[in-house]
Amino acid sequence: MTAPFRVAQHLLDPGDRQAWLRNVSRHLEPGGLLCFDVLRPDPDLLRRPQEESAAIERTLPGTTRVIVRSVGTRPDGASGNLRVSYTWRVRGMGGEMIDESSTHLVFHLYTRSELEALLGEEGFRVREYWGSFRRKTFGPDSTDHVILCDRRAG
Repeated sequence: MTAPFRVAQHLLDPGDRQAWLRNVSRHLEPGGLLCFDVLRPDPDLLRRPQEESAAIERTLPGTTRVIVRSVGTRPDGASGNLRVSYTWRVRGMGGEMIDESSTHLVFHLYTRSELEALLGEEGFRVREYWGSFRRKTFGPDSTDHVILCDRRAG
């Protein structure tokens, strides 16, 4: 079974994370595999808010307009959750504002020890733990947690 595209990061409540793994466990035979990924962000994201920054600027194809996407982050206390705000501004080539829209998402940012404890409590054994989709060893420069685990018998 797979849970790709960082879906587990949208489980903001600890009870929801446990319920997810219990449900997965009900669908796996003993020894059955679960593989999933979550982002491993810079720890500074959870320490202090990051002001809005222009991350991407692109010309809209076939137009004279430029779209700028800005991102800001705000940690949610000790929960490990992070609110990410996105703003898109459409400007003319002369810099005049044409349109603006925004939204936000809240993600849970996991530590390795948190993931290993959660998996263990819910009856899973970690088989492989990588720091990227290229199966690089997990370490301080890892951008992702990519976990392959199995349901323990029992």
